[in-house]
Amino acid sequence: MINKSKNHWYDGWFYDKYIAPYQDVTYVQILSMIEKGRRVIDIGCGTGRFIIKVADKAEEAIGIDLSLKNINYAKKLKSRRNIENVDFIHADALHISGLYKERFDYAIVSYVIHEIDISIRTMLINELRKIAKNIIIADFAIPQLLNKRGLLNRTVEFFAGRKHFSNFLSFSRAGGIQGLVNEMNLKIIEERKDTTKTSYIVKVE
Repeated sequence: MINKSKNHWYDGWFYDKYIAPYQDVTYVQILSMIEKGRRVIDIGCGTGRFIIKVADKAEEAIGIDLSLKNINYAKKLKSRRNIENVDFIHADALHISGLYKERFDYAIVSYVIHEIDISIRTMLINELRKIAKNIIIADFAIPQLLNKRGLLNRTVEFFAGRKHFSNFLSFSRAGGIQGLVNEMNLKIIEERKDTTKTSYIVKVE
């Protein structure tokens, strides 16, 4: 069920080589929050970097993304590594409950909330609550530190495009992940920051 698609200039190989590696420090934290043998779905999976990392730990791992370029690139990485318990699907996460009736142990949403319009952030989380026991949300810590990594994050967000940067600013004004948690009255099970102190990760139910 694909209602729409996205096509950023940086999707595919460029994203995987020059942007995604900066998220690895956050992925380390997310991996440590997931028990072995669980079913995991990654929303906005990009080029599949996290899904491929969690494959050794998960019983099943599925990546969902609106960018066909990202999904096709992720499938190439999966094929090269001969990973069998992973799948990548080009789909709209706002309708994900129509694709999966069985529940996942974890739905992962990393660096997605700041990118989407404020009007659909709660819609996305509510949709994920239909298919997952727990949701792990990872995104930029608000406010961003004025260190090298914080300045790099702002620069990348600016060059991602006018709409993208506008969404990032609204995410910041709304209090980031903590603001979303408060608005939706979500229960935090666990929370962390990555080693750069510029990303914030919460496990909620």
